[in-house]
Amino acid sequence: MRFPTRQQSTERRRRAGLLVIGALAGVVLGGGLGVFADTNPSAITVCANKKTGALRYAKTGNCTKSETRFSLNETGPAGPPGTQGASGAAGEQGATGKQGTTGEQGATGPQGPAGAQGTPGPQGDVGPAGPQGSTGAQGATGATGPAGDSCVALLRWATCNVPVGDAAVGSSALGVAFDGKHLWVAKNADNTIVKVDPASMAVTGTVVVPVGPREVMFDGFALWVTSSPYITKIDPTTAVTLASQASLGPNPMGMASSGDAVWVADRDDGSVSKINQNNATEILTVTVGASPVDVAYDGTDIWVANWGSDSISKIDPNTNTVTATVPVGFGPVDIAFDGRSLWVVNQLGSSVTKINPRTNQVEATVSVGSLPQAIAFDGTSLWVTDAQDKTMSKIDPIINIVTATTQMYDPVTYLAFDGSNMWVVLGGMALRKVPT
Repeated sequence: MRFPTRQQSTERRRRAGLLVIGALAGVVLGGGLGVFADTNPSAITVCANKKTGALRYAKTGNCTKSETRFSLNETGPAGPPGTQGASGAAGEQGATGKQGTTGEQGATGPQGPAGAQGTPGPQGDVGPAGPQGSTGAQGATGATGPAGDSCVALLRWATCNVPVGDAAVGSSALGVAFDGKHLWVAKNADNTIVKVDPASMAVTGTVVVPVGPREVMFDGFALWVTSSPYITKIDPTTAVTLASQASLGPNPMGMASSGDAVWVADRDDGSVSKINQNNATEILTVTVGASPVDVAYDGTDIWVANWGSDSISKIDPNTNTVTATVPVGFGPVDIAFDGRSLWVVNQLGSSVTKINPRTNQVEATVSVGSLPQAIAFDGTSLWVTDAQDKTMSKIDPIINIVTATTQMYDPVTYLAFDGSNMWVVLGGMALRKVPT
């Protein structure tokens, strides 16, 4: 047996001390014991000699009584959580997902309130005329009138020259109008208008008006009378003058009501005056053609007969402007509206012109007497008076022809319809009833 030398023993102790120091350093620093390094992640048991401090690896994990046991590579208890780090930046927005399926339709809601009523549509065309009724029984013969000699002797021209059955109104009778109950006739020389009962044909009232009354018009509530240079408003029930104005032109003639205003033609001024229907004051004037003499209203526009320029003017009553001028025959003197068309009497052209008020186009021209004067519509036919031929022409507005001509005994001028009969002024002194 060979014993180590003193030098060899000293060196062994030095190395053992270094081993202990390295082991303890590994324990203290948490890096493990280098000489006993193991890839096993489980705990490692080291035994340290209590006297010499020498260390040994205890593979079985057991130490002797003379050794101190150390466990290496053990996981200690978890430390407290560290502070939360700062939030990372937001990621990019993802792509839009596919559209989901359409849901079921909801239940129908309650019905909303009714809307405001629309504006009325345009008036339809007049229907065709019905068949003519059978001729009624002939009435009884009237009493014989006074002899001509008696009339001459008594100088009662107006009365003696009127056949039985006519209403004698005296001389200088011009315009005539029907107010729903009575007829009213302008008497130019007397400065009056007279009231006639159509049943008895008697004059039942007289109203004094400004000088030279010429035309009479009923607007549904009041009578209107033109006289140079006045316009007068009269209550037909009380025969009281409601208003009278002298603000018109020098020679006011025919009139028409648009419902909120009265339109008056002034022959000498070449204009039409718009009159306040409440107080008879002039609102404004509209310049038209030369020598305007009559006015008509078709429910939308005002129409004016321009005697001196052989035309009619169409006026918009809302803008008070002329919107069309339509050429007609020579000397247009009177206008009537039949619910569909305008009819213009051409006094110097011996004809009547039919005009479509929507297109402003002439649709027909009908020949009548040699000097036609006035025109009126009875709901079925148009009637035209002739002052020279002393006749009345009846026109069918559908086929545009004269269907009858009635001969009178005196010049026939103005006329009016009472709902059943046509009334005409004869010779400026009487009214005659003409059944339609």
